[in-house]
Amino acid sequence: VKAVCKHGANVNLRAGDCGTTSLMDATQMGDWPIMIVLLSHGASVDLQTEAWTINEGQTALMFAVKLGRVNCVNSLLRAKANAELQDHDGWTALALAKAISKTLMSLSQTKLPW
Repeated sequence: VKAVCKHGANVNLRAGDCGTTSLMDATQMGDWPIMIVLLSHGASVDLQTEAWTINEGQTALMFAVKLGRVNCVNSLLRAKANAELQDHDGWTALALAKAISKTLMSLSQTKLPW
């Protein structure tokens, strides 16, 4: 990735079928070192997936939050990702984080049958 970026590759290019960028893909895979390379070569943190995709309007930060990729979340926030951008359904990365946190708190307080 470093070599391709060094030669001027467009780090914000979208994948054909899913409308994601390399930064979104690296975030979803939890590939933090690749994320850092992409960010250092100007990857835009606030691009959103295309409207016709299954994850309409989501950002790399939203993917990181949903997948619990804390190091990715921290890096994206340091790169000034906007936690208030809304996806097609009106969700923001901040709202997703709050919803996931409440769910995890509920699960931690639930008595499991086994």
